[in-house]
Amino acid sequence: MGVSIVIDEKHLPIHESIQQFPQSLNTKWKLFGGEDFELLGTVAPDEWHHVKQASNNAKVKVTAIGKVIISETKDTVFMHTNHDKIVELESKGYTHLK
Repeated sequence: MGVSIVIDEKHLPIHESIQQFPQSLNTKWKLFGGEDFELLGTVAPDEWHHVKQASNNAKVKVTAIGKVIISETKDTVFMHTNHDKIVELESKGYTHLK
């Protein structure tokens, strides 16, 4: 037994300037680009209000982008797309020291 992550594409924060590019590049860059920097963490759903309160106090934006679920299979990251499909995401990304 493991865990999987389900990311909701419509909740991913992206800069408005990326909208000028074709959808295929938009999706690729928001998932696997290397020039944006966001921190990612998990918190129990009943503790989310504490995170929101702390972010409001610090004037730092936080966004809930998905959930962690118990998985019968390998640990996997899925995305619930804007087209209402669930797809498995590849394990890839930008490597600065490559």
